[in-house]
Amino acid sequence: MGDNTLGPVLSTAIILVIPAQPRRTAWRVALRRAAHQLIDVPPVLVDPIAIPILGTETDAMLRENPSRFETGRYSTYLRAFLAARRCFAEGQLAAARRRAVSLRSRDHGDDGGTWRR
Repeated sequence: MGDNTLGPVLSTAIILVIPAQPRRTAWRVALRRAAHQLIDVPPVLVDPIAIPILGTETDAMLRENPSRFETGRYSTYLRAFLAARRCFAEGQLAAARRRAVSLRSRDHGDDGGTWRR
């Protein structure tokens, strides 16, 4: 019973974690969002931090040659999908906030803590 069967798995997982490094998938999404700002005119999604968040070295390389990071056959489509997905998510978040504001305005003393910021 007191046997920790997850011990080896957890210790292996901890060793594989690299501090302060983004996952490869997140990094590729960030690169495509930044490339979207430079390649697609006009951009579907205006994101003022998409490029600076990558760091100064990557920022400079991306500005020098935005297509450098877009080498795959479907890069254009994937970049467009990611921008559209982000716009959709932002729209859904804005709608949820509006609903929460609407629900808060109808709160008459009963517990509306779930909807308060």
